[in-house]
Amino acid sequence: WITYLTEAEEGNPTTYLYNAGQDQTTIFERGDDPQFTADNAFLIFVLHPDVEQEKALRRKGEKVESIDTLTVYHLKEGTFTKVPNAQKIQVPQKWSDWVFFTLEDDEDEKQHNLIAHQLSSGEQVILPAVDTYTLAEENAAVAAVSKGNDETSAGVYYLNIETQTWEAIHEQAGEYAQLEIGRRGQQVAFLADFDTTEQNIDYFDLYQWSVGASAVRKIVDRSDDFLPEGWLLSKNGNLSFSENGQRLAFGIAPTPLQEDTTLLPEEKVNVEVWSYQDEILYTRQELRAEREKRRTYTCLWLADQEVVLPLESPELPDSELSNEGNGRYAMLYTESPYQKSSSWDGASGRDVYLIDLQNGRKTLVEKNLQGRPDFSPGGKFLYWYSYPDTAWYAYPVSGQEKVQLTNNEMVPFYDELNDRPMHPRSYG
Repeated sequence: WITYLTEAEEGNPTTYLYNAGQDQTTIFERGDDPQFTADNAFLIFVLHPDVEQEKALRRKGEKVESIDTLTVYHLKEGTFTKVPNAQKIQVPQKWSDWVFFTLEDDEDEKQHNLIAHQLSSGEQVILPAVDTYTLAEENAAVAAVSKGNDETSAGVYYLNIETQTWEAIHEQAGEYAQLEIGRRGQQVAFLADFDTTEQNIDYFDLYQWSVGASAVRKIVDRSDDFLPEGWLLSKNGNLSFSENGQRLAFGIAPTPLQEDTTLLPEEKVNVEVWSYQDEILYTRQELRAEREKRRTYTCLWLADQEVVLPLESPELPDSELSNEGNGRYAMLYTESPYQKSSSWDGASGRDVYLIDLQNGRKTLVEKNLQGRPDFSPGGKFLYWYSYPDTAWYAYPVSGQEKVQLTNNEMVPFYDELNDRPMHPRSYG
């Protein structure tokens, strides 16, 4: 089976399903976002309302409530299952027989229930009042946060696929953020603030739960020593388990400034301060302002040592882990010293470091590196294409000198047709 999508600049999308064995194509008008289940038994897509019909109703002055329909097509039997107004649809990528979506609650339109729909039987497992949910990548496992209702307590839940029941991981009202589940579904992590008093800032702690455990564990506290004074665990960071589940990345940030609510509108001052000496042009500062407000700095919780290792900092604000998060080393870098010159050079250099995750020791790789270094698949080397000398380099993480891999003598490794006032990019 092959599926593909065509989209007009104006009008309806169309999903196509091609049966290679029978050389036959089935067309689903208004079908969008098609995807197969992992066992290739079903095609799942969203059916949109007809654009022209909606326009006609609007011309008549009628109110239009656009409702999408989740559509499940059984490839072998040629039958459909349709669910109107399904939202937050997720299809597991590496496990089968389930599709997940939320539906508006019949009694409370402000709440949405999470529906776990089994494709083979049509059975559904429902969790009420769900804020957010996430699927494990490799194994059948789901975690969700529920606000709770008269029958279900607020908290974090885990779907037991075998028994088809939602099991409470932690039942407590509060503010939850950054729900994350391990790749194999064996552990769950989340940020939570259980202070229910009215406040402008959420002070989160980090919790972790493993399958078989009787309760969650608080693994990082808001008052832990690794946090700089005036910093907190941020909901703007991304919780992320390493591939083997032994490390958990999370974000910290300075406590955000709060607006003085005692001032009248005419008493508030709104100014923008900048100068020609700024690292970044004012136009770029404006574009990046909201992103910078949400900036966080990554730390790692190391399960084997049960300690936190700060990675990023204002001095080295960007990082990359090796070997899907399992590697011994991570890369840290900053472009700050070269931001100003990038406005006339057209590109920015980087100061690049390696950090040993076993002891926290940093090693300088290169100052003003003119390239975009990355780890080899096993995490044993950094490699990059250097724009000024159009050569590829490798750097062993064991700390040896960098090695030049190409020199353009036999064949060129750069774009020979480059006609722009900049260093040529690499081929490939």
